[in-house]
Amino acid sequence: MNKLVKEQRRSTFQSVGAALDDLPSHQFFPVLEDFLDYVDTPADKFGGPRKVLVSLDLLRRLIGLAVGEIAYDERYYRERYPDLKRAAESGEIADLKMHFVSNGFFERRQASSRQAAPVDEEWYLSTYPDVAKGFAEGRVASATDHYLATGRREGRLPAGDLSEAMLALINALHPVDL
Repeated sequence: MNKLVKEQRRSTFQSVGAALDDLPSHQFFPVLEDFLDYVDTPADKFGGPRKVLVSLDLLRRLIGLAVGEIAYDERYYRERYPDLKRAAESGEIADLKMHFVSNGFFERRQASSRQAAPVDEEWYLSTYPDVAKGFAEGRVASATDHYLATGRREGRLPAGDLSEAMLALINALHPVDL
C-alpha cells in the first residue's frame, strides 16, 4: 500500500474513532487492516512482545470500547455518585452508562459493586499463603489492599473465576515469568 493511501486510511480511522463516542460498540468496529495500517505492521507480525506507539486518544477510545463490556449496574452507579445522580436528573447527562464508558472509568469510578471490590478476599488469602500470613500478623490490612498495592504488579489474580480473555489481558498488562 503506498504512503498516501496509508495516510488517508490513518486519517479516516482517526476520524471514525472520534465518532466512536456516539456509537454502541456492537454497531461498529474498525477492520483489522485499520489497526495494522495505524501501527504500520503486517498481519503476521501483529502480536507478541513488540511494542508500538499509539496516541493516548486512540488508546483511551479502545479502552472505552472494552469498558463498555464491564458489568454495569445503573442503580449502583447513580446512587454511589450523587453528582452524577443530580446531573442525570437535570438532564445534563443523558445516559449514565455512556458517561461511565467515556468518562467515569477514567475518573476511577466503579460501574458495579463487583468492580468496586474486585478481589475475592477468601480465595485470594487461600491462594496466596504469604498474603494470608501477612494478614494474620497484621502487616496486610486486607486481600484487596494487598492486590491493589502490590499483588496486581506481581501477577497475582484478584479472583479465581476470571475468563480466559481477562487472564490474557492481565498477563499482557503485567507479564510474569512462571
